Amino acid sequence: FRSPSTEAVRALLIDVASQCRTIGAMDVSTAFMHADLPPGVHVAIRLPADVSATKDIHSPTYAIASKALNGLRCASKAWLQLAKQVTESHGLLSCPTEPCAFKGVFRRGKFSCRMVLILYVDDILVGCDSPHGLENLRDAFLDRVSKVKITGQLNPDQPGTIIFLGREITRFAGSKNLYMRVPTSYLYECLANVSQTDTPPQIDLEKDTSDKGNEPLSAEAASKYRSILGRVAWYCQTRQDLLRFVSILSTGQSVPLHKHEIGLNKLLRYLKANLHIHQELRNSGGDRTIHLYTDASWGGKSYSGYVIFWCGSMLKSVSRCQVTISLSACEAEMVAIAQGCQETLGVLHLLDRKSTRL
Repeated sequence: FRSPSTEAVRALLIDVASQCRTIGAMDVSTAFMHADLPPGVHVAIRLPADVSATKDIHSPTYAIASKALNGLRCASKAWLQLAKQVTESHGLLSCPTEPCAFKGVFRRGKFSCRMVLILYVDDILVGCDSPHGLENLRDAFLDRVSKVKITGQLNPDQPGTIIFLGREITRFAGSKNLYMRVPTSYLYECLANVSQTDTPPQIDLEKDTSDKGNEPLSAEAASKYRSILGRVAWYCQTRQDLLRFVSILSTGQSVPLHKHEIGLNKLLRYLKANLHIHQELRNSGGDRTIHLYTDASWGGKSYSGYVIFWCGSMLKSVSRCQVTISLSACEAEMVAIAQGCQETLGVLHLLDRKSTRL
């Protein structure tokens, strides 16, 4: 099952915020078990040992499955095909590069509205023009599956919070914007014994060449380092300003050194003072332009950085080390521009757009 990318989720939220649409979440119970097996796939299941095909002696009994079951490799594919059948029959088409993202004009009976949705296994995030869109989408799925429920809904100008894949999506009173973050409680255990600071960390592992800094951590400390860094990396889905630090610290996952632990503690101290920050997804007032900004550093190892904005909101940001060593600052900048344009082409396919601005 190909899950939607983080950019696809952000794109849906930006679309909802920029046009002040209704947003909601749905859950499909036992989704896999409602889907027919894909054509050409045959599954035989051995029944329990106390079931026999004959009365006199025990004879193993097998059943040929016609529906997908939890645990089958083909189950997720079968469910995606079923979801496509439901959505396409009501006017929604999947994106060529993001099969789990759908958009179009949803029609059911006399009801119709513009709709976009993201399918993450049995969880669905929906944005639509009408407050009755979720109800009609739910009823459309109920024609094929037995149980679907709406887990949250925010209408235009309605304050509140919905939860999708562990992310809080909030619309505050008096604001048309949306705000997203991973709940702060996710990091409470990691930050319990850490002091806080408002000063952004200075993490430069290459400058720390001391014997103590290059000393490997114990097995227990290394395991703790990986666990905490994993939590921070998940939390930073909505904190793009911290991805540069996470990227640096991730270089020490295989063999964490003392300097990696020091750098992680610096990041945790800064995080503790800034847990209130959300990612803002703005109401653009109709401006749906895509902008790409790139930059690069030049040195022993050059780094590319770029940010993609859509409707005035950050859709994607990346900071990564360049594979080859650039011979000049100009070359490093050109490499960053090329990488940024490649990523933007993928975004253009997702948004079904034809042009961008550099």
